[in-house]
Amino acid sequence: MYQNESGRRGMVRLPAIVLFFLLFLCGGLAGVLFVVLTGRTGWGPAGSGRTTTVAERDVGGAEPGVRSTGDPGDGHAEITPDKIADARLLAADELEAGRRNAIVRAAQKAAPAVVTVGVTQVRLVARPRSVDPFWGRYLPPIVSPEPFYSIGSGVIVDPAGVILTNAHVVEDATELKVTLPDGRNLPARVVGYDPNYDLAVIKVDGGDLPTAEVGDSDELVVGEWAIAIGNPFGFSYEDRQPTVTVGVISALHRDVKGDGQEQAIYKDMIQTDAAINPGNSGGALVNALGQVVGINTFILTPSGGSIGIGFAIPAKTAVQVARDIIKYGQPRPIWIGITLTPIAPLVAQQLGLSTNRGLLVQSIDAGSPAERAGMELGDFIVEIDGRTVLNNEQAGRAVFGVQPEETVRFSVLRQGRRLEISVRVTARPGESPVSEPQ
Repeated sequence: MYQNESGRRGMVRLPAIVLFFLLFLCGGLAGVLFVVLTGRTGWGPAGSGRTTTVAERDVGGAEPGVRSTGDPGDGHAEITPDKIADARLLAADELEAGRRNAIVRAAQKAAPAVVTVGVTQVRLVARPRSVDPFWGRYLPPIVSPEPFYSIGSGVIVDPAGVILTNAHVVEDATELKVTLPDGRNLPARVVGYDPNYDLAVIKVDGGDLPTAEVGDSDELVVGEWAIAIGNPFGFSYEDRQPTVTVGVISALHRDVKGDGQEQAIYKDMIQTDAAINPGNSGGALVNALGQVVGINTFILTPSGGSIGIGFAIPAKTAVQVARDIIKYGQPRPIWIGITLTPIAPLVAQQLGLSTNRGLLVQSIDAGSPAERAGMELGDFIVEIDGRTVLNNEQAGRAVFGVQPEETVRFSVLRQGRRLEISVRVTARPGESPVSEPQ
């Protein structure tokens, strides 16, 4: 600033060359400051302090041994072709590890013990006695036995060759052949089966048999992974490697009504949306740990193929029934020794009961487990093992799968009080063990 003769102030007008010099000087000072703070110039060819990126190394193909860091001791990691190769190998290993997830490991663990069951049955086939349209209408047909071939699945649950499958797979079989995933073909025999449970036990003789681990089906939770392993449409494949399908546990403790022609009691079933198709019957339903938690049994479908509504018998029930079949030839019916009946609200009021939602003890067998446990006539049962029972069907479901010598807990109302009575059930009188069929 300056003051002129008149006393007014004004700006000093500097020459342009001076202004240019001042700007150049400021830029130089900024550059020096950058170098001091960062330890690198940012200019110059590779090897003179310029950092080479991985992308540039990949594209440009830098020569081996060229350093890609700043000056030694600048605190930056060294990136060399060897380290890049190592990183790529590590990424490939991580990708491979991601492919081998829990489902893959479970399938690899259980699949070797899931077998194909080839069944030969004899069926009577009626053929016309005459091809002539006139005489063929009046002459009786010729009925002759002919072999019929079908296929199912099974699970080896014991190194001795014990295999679990469905009763409807082996019922009326005249010959059985089991094919292992390793290609071995072994003759099999039926130890026994029960159409009510739709379970069968068959046996093969052979060494070094793969065995599936049986898990606790009581520990299943809705929504966890479910893996169905079996041999759907097995005749269509050259090999006998089992097929793996994946879904979830859709529901537990399902009671499924039959079509009026089925003998099986489909109670307490596991429901899954893992695809189950013809030929899967008798195969394994596996959890994410590779443990067998169910025996695949049937599907609900309008088309004959899977629509995601399949059912399996819980492994706990299957193992209990198999033990009885092996030891006794059939599942042993339990004996509690009581007769139950539902009652109307008016009857409940006359009996002094606060509700009619339960079953009245109508009779008790002398010397029965119920009598020994202290149950009395007129007791009103509202729960069995924690399950509400409103009719005899629900009571039957509550004790479904209970084995002799196990305990069933009854919650009863008696004279206005709620009591808990534990009954140790037994086999029906007269039941005796039989030796295992040979």
